[in-house]
Amino acid sequence: FGYVFVISMMYIFNNKLRATDNLQDIYNIPQLGTISGEHKEKKKFLGIIDTWILKLRYRNVRRFTSEEALNLAAVATKMAVKKQSINKVCLMGCNLTDETLKACELIKERLTTEDITVQIFSNVLYDAEVMEELDDMQGAVLVETAGSTMYEEVVKELELLNRQNILALGGVLFADCFR
Repeated sequence: FGYVFVISMMYIFNNKLRATDNLQDIYNIPQLGTISGEHKEKKKFLGIIDTWILKLRYRNVRRFTSEEALNLAAVATKMAVKKQSINKVCLMGCNLTDETLKACELIKERLTTEDITVQIFSNVLYDAEVMEELDDMQGAVLVETAGSTMYEEVVKELELLNRQNILALGGVLFADCFR
């Protein structure tokens, strides 16, 4: 019971985004994609139970590879940008890792072929120079990493966008191995 209590408290008091969070429900912005990393199968103690629980959780959900999810997120972002008739967009987030930055570069490549100017901003809340560059943007896509980005940081990013009259087009959530 003590072990279950400790795990429950860690889950309840965790202030970081989870892979299962839906940005639409929490922040009222469209979730343009969820990109999960490729799982390396390694044997864990009681790993069969983990696999069984995940199969129950994702029973009726289509699972995409990282590449498929990245393509879907890029297309959803492109559609959101074109629908708003804007041409200067940034992909911004806190604590962007190297893998997340590589994925952002791929999204940027796909958008620049459509004559959309895209910039990638990491840690915009904590870097004054990056925050200043945000001034030229017309729209923004939040790029957040599950297990790394705190809920409070997303709220502050949305407040910053609102103060600067920059349209929050949606968010992309990176999960699993992207942490």
